[in-house]
Amino acid sequence: PIVAVGFSNGANIAGSLLLSRPGLLAGAMLLRPMVPFVPETLPSLVEDYFTTGRAKAFIYRRENLIPGWNELERLNRARRENVGDRSAFLDRGFTRFHREVLPLLAEEGSIELQGLTIDGRPAAVEYLLKQAKTLFCYQSGMDPNAGDDVGPGNLSLLAMFCRAIEEGYRRVDFLRGDEAYKQHW
Repeated sequence: PIVAVGFSNGANIAGSLLLSRPGLLAGAMLLRPMVPFVPETLPSLVEDYFTTGRAKAFIYRRENLIPGWNELERLNRARRENVGDRSAFLDRGFTRFHREVLPLLAEEGSIELQGLTIDGRPAAVEYLLKQAKTLFCYQSGMDPNAGDDVGPGNLSLLAMFCRAIEEGYRRVDFLRGDEAYKQHW
């Protein structure tokens, strides 16, 4: 896969390729770009997944927080195992602490769990901390076999960003770490 890097006119060329030939480039870093044209049809994950009902995002409410937490644990372990990492959820102290504070923080509105299904199957859960119009992405889990080339993580983050904008959040913080998706978004 090719990732384009362009400055000024080079950024415009790379941007044109992203808009006119989706899938040709794996991504791009555009420095000082302008939008040279607007294609007749823009690629739309919202239209392709959410409007059609293939993907559904939802918030685990107080009555189903623990099942949501269990799903987060399961999906985080699956994701980490798939990439050869150790899940934080394997630490009993970590999981015990969060299971205890989850209902308390949810009650005061400081956290939420956002779930995502694709084609009716659980695909992702985001563990979000909330403070002063900022969403902090603390932990996530996703089924590495769910969806297609778009991936459940991208759809889950897209849903989270859309909801953050609708609810007036001013900032989304991915917290520490250098995972590739943080640079992508």
